[in-house]
Amino acid sequence: MRGGAGAVDRARTALAAAVPGHVATTPADQERGRDQLLADLRTGALTVLVVSFLIAITSAGITGASAVLDRRQAYAMLRLAGTPLRVLDRARRQETLIPLVVMGGGSLATGLFFAAPFAVGFGASGAVTLAAFVAVGFGGIAGASALSRPLLRSVTADPAPTPD
Repeated sequence: MRGGAGAVDRARTALAAAVPGHVATTPADQERGRDQLLADLRTGALTVLVVSFLIAITSAGITGASAVLDRRQAYAMLRLAGTPLRVLDRARRQETLIPLVVMGGGSLATGLFFAAPFAVGFGASGAVTLAAFVAVGFGGIAGASALSRPLLRSVTADPAPTPD
């Protein structure tokens, strides 16, 4: 570019006087704006993803614990009938995780579908970051669900049914 930034500024000043109300831009200005928009979209998407996973993790923990407490008498009766604890634990885990995975997976797929026009600018690093966030999020959900396992164990430790 001949003249550098000073020449660009002089040209903008001359064009602003010639065409009032319009701003002259260069391709570099347009790229800078596009890059800033993509960075903002990426930050927004990751923020929404983090908040969504925090809500899902909390929901998984609460759902798992409340399901065990709500069904403690049924669990005690099943243990008294000879049902192994691992079978009850697997049912508890599935009851919590299947709805969250279906809803979370559906929401993620919908988000990716609608974000596809903007995803071109993210490149491979954006895909790796997204995959890492999703893996950590689903790991957190599985971990929160597993927190109700000791509660199930304690509820079924004495299988003698007690009135609620």
